Amino acid sequence: MTEKQERFIDEYIIDFNATRAAIAAGYSSKRANSQGVHLLSIPEIQAEVRRRKAEISAGLRISAERVLWEMAALGFSNIFDYVEVIDGELRLKELPPEKQGAVSSIKITKNGTEVKLHDKLKALEFLAKYTGLTDHKANTETQNNLFEMIDACGKSANFDDIPELNGDWQP
Repeated sequence: MTEKQERFIDEYIIDFNATRAAIAAGYSSKRANSQGVHLLSIPEIQAEVRRRKAEISAGLRISAERVLWEMAALGFSNIFDYVEVIDGELRLKELPPEKQGAVSSIKITKNGTEVKLHDKLKALEFLAKYTGLTDHKANTETQNNLFEMIDACGKSANFDDIPELNGDWQP
């Protein structure tokens, strides 16, 4: 691997922007986009990027399980896990570390304390996709097939009042 390719990998690992990494590694800015794509197609570079990402993830103790725990903390957060109302005032509860990550901001205003949580809906959408709860293709194919629904009604069903089904329909 060349020194330029090594530098490209060093830069690419920072933000995964191949164009910026190619320029920083010394490749022509006019061709940086295509050069970045080309460099990422080289098996030796792909392997080194994977190796470094794994090394960084291990050093930071990043795992799929840890990411899912964090997303679950966001997705299943409830504002009353974080605050309580005492004598008409909103007060923060003492939070365990696993709940603290769901807090986006805390502000003390003239009207009292304001607590914002991170986007719960995004976290739930992520978890639904991850767990397969949002497999739209499977749901629509089985639930919206008109012909299967007609067949399920049996031969004794009367569809005389539906022109599209009895041949009387005209556009």
